[in-house]
Amino acid sequence: MRSLPTKLAGVLLLEPAVAEDPRGFFLETFSRRRYQEAGVADEFVQDNQSRSNAGTIRGLHFQSDPGQAKLVRVARGRIWDVVVDIRRSSATFGRHEGFELDDVAHTTTRRPSAACGGTIRRWASPGPWRNRSSPSATNDYPCSTRSLIRYPTGDPRRPRPGAVAANVSEEAHHE
Repeated sequence: MRSLPTKLAGVLLLEPAVAEDPRGFFLETFSRRRYQEAGVADEFVQDNQSRSNAGTIRGLHFQSDPGQAKLVRVARGRIWDVVVDIRRSSATFGRHEGFELDDVAHTTTRRPSAACGGTIRRWASPGPWRNRSSPSATNDYPCSTRSLIRYPTGDPRRPRPGAVAANVSEEAHHE
């Protein structure tokens, strides 16, 4: 597994080793040892999978008490995964970055605890798979950003421009 550079502190883009042959492919979706070697020290305790119609936005939200680090990947299809750094103590506070995750490259994003995240479905197919470092609970908060998150162009099913924009509220600031 390789850890690819990102613009946000604590956010990782992980590229797994994929064995391909005429029958298809095989990849290891999770190995604590391999993830630790790639810089992921979180202990994951829960997996979730969602399914949405094409063009659907899920998020932006974050968890607190405890925070929740996530690994996000796609088993089939394609999503645009957005991470917003809302940690005041972070060198990249207030910035965001988007990653296209699909069933071809098999990359995974690692969202740090207290980062805000969300996805948009690019095509109608099964959605993202999330490993979580704490159980889902009622401490899920909406998150917004000062800057407009620009979704990729070229897909007529993407949301209208400006569909995700607002101000960072005091509740969304997390250390």
